[in-house]
Amino acid sequence: MPCGAYRGFGSPQVIFAGESMIDEIAIALNIDPVEIRRINCYKIGSSTATNQIIDQSCGLMETIDKAVGKSDWCNKWQKPEQRSGTMRKGVGVSTVYYGVGLGAGGKHLDRAGTSMTIMKDGSVHCAIGNVEMGQGARTVLAQIAADALGAPYELVNVVETDTNLVPDSGPTVASRTTFMSGNSLMLAAEQLRPRLLQVAADILGASGTDAVELIDGKAFLKAEPTGKQVEFRELAAKLYAYRLMPSAFGWFIAPDSSYDKETGQGNAYFVYSYCTNVAEVEVDMETGEFRVTRITSAHDMGKAINPQQVEGQIEGGTLQGMGYATMEEIRHDADGRMLNNAFATYILPTTEDTP
Repeated sequence: MPCGAYRGFGSPQVIFAGESMIDEIAIALNIDPVEIRRINCYKIGSSTATNQIIDQSCGLMETIDKAVGKSDWCNKWQKPEQRSGTMRKGVGVSTVYYGVGLGAGGKHLDRAGTSMTIMKDGSVHCAIGNVEMGQGARTVLAQIAADALGAPYELVNVVETDTNLVPDSGPTVASRTTFMSGNSLMLAAEQLRPRLLQVAADILGASGTDAVELIDGKAFLKAEPTGKQVEFRELAAKLYAYRLMPSAFGWFIAPDSSYDKETGQGNAYFVYSYCTNVAEVEVDMETGEFRVTRITSAHDMGKAINPQQVEGQIEGGTLQGMGYATMEEIRHDADGRMLNNAFATYILPTTEDTP
């Protein structure tokens, strides 16, 4: 398998080895590959290889059930010796658990800062320490900021990352941007929201901020949700008229983790995500040609802030994984020179290869 800083680097290589061994054990024990994974999969209360107790958010079994059911595994899987003919169909399964964030080894880098400013025209400018590189971070973080502040989504602008605006927030890796920068934005919004409620309470004639609600860019009295409403732009203008501070800074530190390099034991990550994949292929036993016909992928990643983007991430990652397994190969000559150092020679899967 290719090894490099590309989509969860380090994880696919180890998982490939581990899952291959699980399949070999299933063959030796004459057990269905899915069944051996059901028997051994993590659940709440399970202990990992580092002796960490899984005490929250563990949906691995559910991903197995979903992937197996949707793929119709029970009617498609056969032992290799039961297959015959020139064109043969195969079906395989793999499970994944993936530590979120930098883990115990990188916890001193696992922090994130954001600044949030309400402009006089009602727009909200958010500066973050992690970067947008096509994963949809700016969209998701704008959603989080809008929800936490009570602003309309269309008024929230997540500006390009600049360390002149916020401190270094660690690398944009390890599925950490939504969690880290998202929580940091929420902390900034927690400081600004009471000021907006203070303005709203004054405009609405409320007895205090506890009597006012601010949702989706509209402030209103909790006792009269269908009564008078104050638009967010008006609140922003009054915020400046009242000379209240329109900016706030959020700083979020990842939950603690611990790991002893000497013993290989400890709580390596504060939380994990889980996945099960079922892949179906057709192989020409005479020519060796093959085709991936279908991949079923089920994920437990917690709350999906933007389900459409999550689906895009899953589809993109699945296609990349297919490329790892079926066509990507770094080749060198006898002197160590790379032979396929261009997109014309290093073959990647495209939409045409999508099962």
